[in-house]
Amino acid sequence: MDGNHPKNKGTHPRRAKAKDNPYTIYTTGFDNDHPKYILEFTDGQKRPLRLEIDQALYELFDQFELEDKRFLNEVDRHYEHIDLTEAEIEHRAAFPKESLEEETSEGQTGVDEETAANAVSEEEAEAAGFSDHEESADDQEASGDAEDTSHETEASADNSADSTEDTDSADGEFSDGSEDAQMAGTTVIDTSQQLTGTHHAAITVKDYGEIDVELDAETAPITVTNFVKLVQDNFYDGLTFHRIIDGFMIQGGDPNGDGTGGAEDTIKGEFSSNGVKNDISHVRGTISMARSTDPDSASSQFFIVQSDSTHLDGDYAAFGHVTSGMDIVDQICKDAKPTDGNGTIAKDQQPVIESIRMVD
Repeated sequence: MDGNHPKNKGTHPRRAKAKDNPYTIYTTGFDNDHPKYILEFTDGQKRPLRLEIDQALYELFDQFELEDKRFLNEVDRHYEHIDLTEAEIEHRAAFPKESLEEETSEGQTGVDEETAANAVSEEEAEAAGFSDHEESADDQEASGDAEDTSHETEASADNSADSTEDTDSADGEFSDGSEDAQMAGTTVIDTSQQLTGTHHAAITVKDYGEIDVELDAETAPITVTNFVKLVQDNFYDGLTFHRIIDGFMIQGGDPNGDGTGGAEDTIKGEFSSNGVKNDISHVRGTISMARSTDPDSASSQFFIVQSDSTHLDGDYAAFGHVTSGMDIVDQICKDAKPTDGNGTIAKDQQPVIESIRMVD
């Protein structure tokens, strides 16, 4: 064993390594027409060490480096990601956790769809413009009665057609979308200032169903306000879940569909390693924001935790939890066919987010 690193390395290719990989291998010189296989590393006392190893061990370390390189290439290709090693992914796949659906939803109140659908009162219907439409139809009918009697039948037919056109026109006059939102059981929330309290949203996934989530604006006001704003801008409608790892999570909300995109604005990361208290743990059912290595880079991509992943606590901005629909998350994970160990899903196989709407 030699405590000094040689100045001249051998022919082994230099590769990018994971930052937690302390080993370097290379070949150097020849001994009886065979190269020497060298392993370098730094011990616990920060001393550089050098060992000559046999070919079998060298090839084993070489394989480890190649696996590291593949993983790093995948991470670099994804702008927003969740820090998870391939070893952890393999461990989760080998030892899946039992479903905690009942435990997650116990004591949590979802939003009843029938109640939401009936949230529009008669006064709200009038405010939406229906009473204006009826008055317009009456005016046209009175005008039709004043027509020449010889053309009464024709005038009546014309008046009926005009009334139909006015109906279509009135139905299309909801410029701000608030009345339409109320008719659809959706609440319009003022996001001009940071939100407080709790809010509820419904995520509809094509061919799967609805995932209901409760958002905690008391713990993560910046994150919740940003999410609600994007929801009300219909930003998520038609996007997908592009990254799925069974036994870990589903990730979506990227307009590019490959992990490289996001919304126009980024937000401050609300988690402890970024100086913000956030005691929401990444247990099954938690919804949290994806980001790049920059702690303040989150914008639109979010993920829903399928199995407890508390190692993410303190490094990602959790902002709520699923109140119903974890069976849908489980099915999405079960159906997924990732193309690599990072959970990448081919674009033509990505589950589609039909819509996200605010309930309250």
